[in-house]
Amino acid sequence: MQLRRRSTDFPSLRIVERAAAAKGGLWGNHPYEAAYIMTYIDDQGEQLNGTHTYTIRLDPTPPVSAFWSLTMYSVPDFVLVANPVDRYSIGDRTPGIVHDDDGALTITITISHAEPKDAKRTN
Repeated sequence: MQLRRRSTDFPSLRIVERAAAAKGGLWGNHPYEAAYIMTYIDDQGEQLNGTHTYTIRLDPTPPVSAFWSLTMYSVPDFVLVANPVDRYSIGDRTPGIVHDDDGALTITITISHAEPKDAKRTN
């Protein structure tokens, strides 16, 4: 009688499963734990690019019981975007974040190779 091998019995046989887990993100969160929303276009349907400055106003800020953050990745390789202030995300735990007088949060995103002269580095 021949016993059937299961991939869980031999980790070296789990190559496809391990590759899929690595591609999807190790220890990835379930949808009920996290939302990963991506956008490539602005509110006018135009592709995001370095000729515009974009503003996101969160009013109210995300109603979560844990944390939230916004992160910008490059396309198509999805690595963090290098920038002169070495900030790779902004969120509720960002030191020095400044809320508007009404409690909302305005985040200005400049996608450009040159830093604007009036850049506010806090948000």
